[in-house]
Amino acid sequence: MNIYFIEWNANYEKLMLANLSELGIKEKNNVMKHFTKNNIKLKKLGISNKLFVKIHHFLKLREIKHDDLIICNGFSVLGCLDLIKSIDCKKVLIIRDTIVHLEKGMKENKKWLLPKDEFINTVRDQFDIIYSFDPDDCKNFNLTFLNQFLPYTNKNVSDILKDTNSTLSNEKSCFFIGEYRKERETYLYEIHDCLNSVNYQADFYLFDKKKQSKNYPSFCKNESLSYDENVRKVIKSDVIIEINHAGQKGVTLRAIEALVFDKKLITNNVHIMEYDFYNPDRFFILSHDDIKLLPNFLDKKTTPTSDSITNKYSADYMVNTIMADVYHLEK
Repeated sequence: MNIYFIEWNANYEKLMLANLSELGIKEKNNVMKHFTKNNIKLKKLGISNKLFVKIHHFLKLREIKHDDLIICNGFSVLGCLDLIKSIDCKKVLIIRDTIVHLEKGMKENKKWLLPKDEFINTVRDQFDIIYSFDPDDCKNFNLTFLNQFLPYTNKNVSDILKDTNSTLSNEKSCFFIGEYRKERETYLYEIHDCLNSVNYQADFYLFDKKKQSKNYPSFCKNESLSYDENVRKVIKSDVIIEINHAGQKGVTLRAIEALVFDKKLITNNVHIMEYDFYNPDRFFILSHDDIKLLPNFLDKKTTPTSDSITNKYSADYMVNTIMADVYHLEK
């Protein structure tokens, strides 16, 4: 069985695939090139896309065989769904955002989903397994739960940790990166005041591309970072901040980075207490823990997390989990 990741194009996804290549994982990029926009045009004009799909399948996907496995992701799958339908093999979809926000993006930004359509109903019949990192979405849409995962294998993480000591600074610092949302700005002002009181340096990147903020924090940088730059910042920091969408239960990359790279995390995700890695020495929960006690939290030493837990959030563990699930389907 060959395993193909189809159109995983984000910066951290490309990093993951490079790390997984040692395990024989293959990638298929540019599947949507010259296809997606033209395919949409054909449908709008009421012209059959059957021959068009057949040509692109031959040019881009003909090496995928019946016994192979393709792994698609929620952010790109609608752009090439007609091509995915044309492949005769095992198919898996991984959704790494909440359905409500993914669906909104597909309708308002990508325009790949009509206002009356639902994302899950559109893709469900094309995949053998659909995974989500969010427990509520798994329950509400009958999806299969999959742990959030870093773009690193366990070996990659081990190698990074060996070099960690040489990158640490004597100054205590706290790192945040995220796109602008009003609630993020509000939380960051509150957290910054506490950090100042205990001499922590704020290394905050609040990316406000559309200039929405009316009171943009002077202690933030309006810049985006590559995932590689992000991880270097994480490793140099003592504390990480994440501020998620309200109601989100699934953990993000920030939480897993804190866990794996032995950092503290300040988060607004109260559901993090439900996970096997939760420890109050490592996780401070906004609107749940008393903000006045944040300095005490920062001063505490963290309890090490066992490898048996951290290993479950690696890229190779993710692939092995999927392979095991697909194997059971065939039984």
